[in-house]
Formats: sequence, C-alpha cells, structure tokens
Amino acid sequence: MDERSTARTSSWKSIKASATRRQLATDLEMCMYALTVSSAEPKSIKEAMADSAWIEAMQEELHQFDRLQV
Repeated sequence: MDERSTARTSSWKSIKASATRRQLATDLEMCMYALTVSSAEPKSIKEAMADSAWIEAMQEELHQFDRLQV
C-alpha cells in the first residue's frame, strides 16, 4: 500500500467515524423527542390532577404567564 492509498483509507475511516457519531447524536435527539411527545394526554381533569407530570407542566405554564405578565 503506497502513501496516498494509506492517506485515502485513513481519511475515509475518519469521515465514516464522524458520520456515525453524527448519526448517533441525531438518533438520540429523535428518541428524546419521541419520548417527550409520546405520552398520552389525560382524558379528563380528574386524570390530569392525578398525574404529577401534568401538574408540574401546568404549574410551569402558569409561572410563564406570571413571568410574561400575560
């Protein structure tokens, strides 16, 4: 294997590794997005009030209204 061939192979491996890392980051972002939006919405206020995550989300929204003086 000559020097140019070795350089090309090394360069290709570097590009391929970079693309793989970038794909892993993209896959992770998509997975986190899917987990965020995939939770089922409660069907009634009673269900929402029994779910601590929904209570926290409602409190955060109310806090934003206060902060933005809406």
